[in-house]
Amino acid sequence: VFFKLGMIHQVQESLDLAAGCFRECLKIRMKVLPEDHIDIGDTHFYFAGVLFDNDHLSSNEEATQHYIDAIRVYNKHLGENHISVAKCLASLGNIFEDSSDLVKAGSCYQRAITIFDSNLDDDPSREDVSNLTLEDDYQALAGALLDWATYLDRSGQDSAAMKAYHRAMKLYRVLLGPNHEIMATILCNIANLLGRQERYDEAMSLFDKALKMRVASFGEDHPSVADLLLNCGLVHNKNREYEEAIATIQESLHIRRSRGLEAGVAEALTQLGIVQGNSGDFGGALESWDESLSVYKQLGLPDEDPRVAELIKHQILAKQMINNAEQNF
Repeated sequence: VFFKLGMIHQVQESLDLAAGCFRECLKIRMKVLPEDHIDIGDTHFYFAGVLFDNDHLSSNEEATQHYIDAIRVYNKHLGENHISVAKCLASLGNIFEDSSDLVKAGSCYQRAITIFDSNLDDDPSREDVSNLTLEDDYQALAGALLDWATYLDRSGQDSAAMKAYHRAMKLYRVLLGPNHEIMATILCNIANLLGRQERYDEAMSLFDKALKMRVASFGEDHPSVADLLLNCGLVHNKNREYEEAIATIQESLHIRRSRGLEAGVAEALTQLGIVQGNSGDFGGALESWDESLSVYKQLGLPDEDPRVAELIKHQILAKQMINNAEQNF
């Protein structure tokens, strides 16, 4: 009963209640079943997921231990190459990456994907994933591929990250369709990667596709649309397309203002000031940075906060540039 209630609460995102149910379930099962019983492994697995999803419930160490306990049970009853083991490893990769233990994270992602690949078709059709169990397994594989791609991306392994992104996108297209939000997210990730490689035209093409998806899904004034517009502005700035960058960032800023997203407003103002400075409009840059700093101060950020410290440096530089220009004039 506690296990079923925990599952229900987890689906309803009532994580405190779900954790309580799984905790009680584990206590009871540990009393009446052998410690390596398969039902105990399942309880460890779901309990760990709830703990990791709800930061205030526990530390990452507790969730990690439950996943390790689940793997131990699954290895004995299902074998080391079972999909349940892969799901545990993929989740452990998330925990280790969240804890900045990148070596362990990468190892877990790789091992998880290897196990998934040994159990699942490499190129499934929609009919292949129509079975609910198989669909869940392919969803887990797609998630692991995206996590792996993001990990590689952050690690600077561009070529491997690109391959993993495209593989995740191909699988998500089968599972969720070509216009799902997660497809837009992957396109944005690839676009950001291309932008770092100074392949700006290719990056903007992908951003445009992602923007159309998000506008169709959420409307023109959604925060995720604002986020994407800001990224587009940053790419325009790197490509020295300052007018386009300013216009795009101002669109993002307008959405964030209308939504009352104060931290987002400050971020957009900071980036707007950078573009204005790059275009030679130091007065405009200073105005943007002054307003951004005012917002951060209203939010209670101290001068030591990296965002505030960066703004103060920008302000000093802009004032110096203005003074130099006035003296030369």
